[in-house]
Amino acid sequence: MSLFTADTHFVVYMNAKDSTPSQELHSREDLAPVFADLNKYDATTHFVGQSTIFTLTGDQATGEAYCLAHHVTVDGEKRRLLLASLRYLDTFVKMDGAWLFGERRLYVDWITVMSVPTGGQKRIVIVGTTGMVGGYALRYALHHPAVASATVIGRRKVGISHQKLKEFLRRDFADCSALAEPLSRQDAAVFCLGAYTGSVPDAELRKITVDYTIEFARVLHESSPGAVFSFLSGSGANQTGRSRMAFARYKGEAEKALLGAGFPHIYLFRPAYIYPVKPRLEPNFSYRLLRAIYPAFRMLFPNQVIRADDLARAMVDVAVLRERERGSVVFENRDIRAIGAASSHG
Repeated sequence: MSLFTADTHFVVYMNAKDSTPSQELHSREDLAPVFADLNKYDATTHFVGQSTIFTLTGDQATGEAYCLAHHVTVDGEKRRLLLASLRYLDTFVKMDGAWLFGERRLYVDWITVMSVPTGGQKRIVIVGTTGMVGGYALRYALHHPAVASATVIGRRKVGISHQKLKEFLRRDFADCSALAEPLSRQDAAVFCLGAYTGSVPDAELRKITVDYTIEFARVLHESSPGAVFSFLSGSGANQTGRSRMAFARYKGEAEKALLGAGFPHIYLFRPAYIYPVKPRLEPNFSYRLLRAIYPAFRMLFPNQVIRADDLARAMVDVAVLRERERGSVVFENRDIRAIGAASSHG
């Protein structure tokens, strides 16, 4: 509370789309009950993501920050995690050499509740680990407290040694029948196998994007029918097959097939531009251009970009932590950014 001015203005919008405030406070003292209310949780943590300073003068500033609030409650053997995606619009004031919050407007974009494993960890299988997103997903899963084991299905070794890691080489995903045993008793799958448009002929692109996905899903469902499936799709994926873009048609076709494969829980991730984080050989001119202008592009279009590591973390977290309501969920780029901010600790 000491970070707020004595006459601070604090406004809460529980529905970010509603311009009517849910709560409005006008002093530092009024904030005391708000902070005290957090004591009802057994643990609470706020991970701050993207932060932007809009204006800055000698003693005043304005800015915006994205945050993912984690609130844990424990009831006997059950633990529940409440995730809230928050956005702060702040006005700062410099007083006696220290910057304080003069005004904070808090917008709640969404709230979800997850079950957190208290004892039983999850067995997860990851496909596409030699690729950018899959590689980050594997490294994150190996250190995830809710993951008991990480089974990798790939065309070549990942070059990592870890007690949780199990590796199975498979060069041809056109027939995954031989994977029945390693895919048995799995709780979740994170599927990141894919190819860039233009890097392979169109027929090969469809085979990798659609046929390989369907074949892997077939064997996984036969071996682990209760598994959760996190699928790396893409922004603009079109399940009607009418898109002029081959990538969108094929990703949509794969999505549609997965939805009909019989899995109880399907999570479709549709990122826009995936920022590589570490330098790499870009597959084409468009990617080289986007990487070059990324800082400006992220500022102008924050919901059209996602870091590769944030995307990977989101796919793993949703697979092993999300409340198991039956059905499918589509995560667009904005949703992925909010989830990824939690795992990246900013």
